[in-house]
Amino acid sequence: MKSLLGLLASRTGSHSRTRKIVAGLLALGLLLAPSMGFAQYRYWWQVIDDRGVPYLGQTVRCSVYSIGTGTALSYHFTSTLSNVGSTMPLLSDTNSQLHFWSASNADVGVICNTQSGGQGAVRLRHTDHSIMIDRQGRKVVRFQVVQNTTATNTNLFIPGGAVIRDVIVQQVTGVANAHIEVGFRGDHLGQHSYGALVHRLAVPTANDGTWVRPGATISAEGSGLYPIITEVHRGTALVLAQHTLAVATKFQGGSYQPGVYIETSYSVPAVGVELQYRTSTAPGLSAHVFVLYDLFHVGALGSNYRF
Repeated sequence: MKSLLGLLASRTGSHSRTRKIVAGLLALGLLLAPSMGFAQYRYWWQVIDDRGVPYLGQTVRCSVYSIGTGTALSYHFTSTLSNVGSTMPLLSDTNSQLHFWSASNADVGVICNTQSGGQGAVRLRHTDHSIMIDRQGRKVVRFQVVQNTTATNTNLFIPGGAVIRDVIVQQVTGVANAHIEVGFRGDHLGQHSYGALVHRLAVPTANDGTWVRPGATISAEGSGLYPIITEVHRGTALVLAQHTLAVATKFQGGSYQPGVYIETSYSVPAVGVELQYRTSTAPGLSAHVFVLYDLFHVGALGSNYRF
């Protein structure tokens, strides 16, 4: 009889402890209920160079996209997921670190650009915390163009000794009769500011993200038999060109004299160059300009490195 009472007491105590545990879990659930309606994932990473050194003291810009579709993601700056970020790119702190919060932990596509022209594109997992961009090699600097008829500085510098290879323009918002010019701030080795890289390039009117590479406009003379150069939109730093019509000799002695168009690269002088642009009077114009160049060194005494 005593053992039976002891067994009942033991079971009663066990049930009592179980009830207490369940009650505690329920209370905890009530406390957590407001935040259990969504998951919270913090993505963070630091942009580093090929030696593992961060890009200190400069703003690194990163854009985040959905894998597969390429659409910009909705991101948040706080763990409550209450404020949705609406603009790209994300901007780093002075230690080249970036972060955002998301309700999903799926892999994302990230494209980062440093102020010195470095670019990196990676598939970033939630558990990845670094993106590497070389300080040497092929570089791309990108900036946005909006309607402005006066010279507009971009605060983007290409260092001395770099070799500018090419330039391409992506239309964002097209308007009628819009054109842009891209060049250098000041006068560098005779390559004057406005038309050094892009000269009066027409921007397509359709809002379809069209890419345009500045080149020459070729027409025909002599019943369509003779090609002539009527316009050159590649800047004076990147081309050796002479319009056929500027020569004023379509035919000489019964023969045809064509114009000259030879694309070339531009070696940046030791002082470096700052990029600038201007546009025609075309309210609403918006475009992105990409300047491609090679960097063969890290600067005098490693000035492009932060030790």
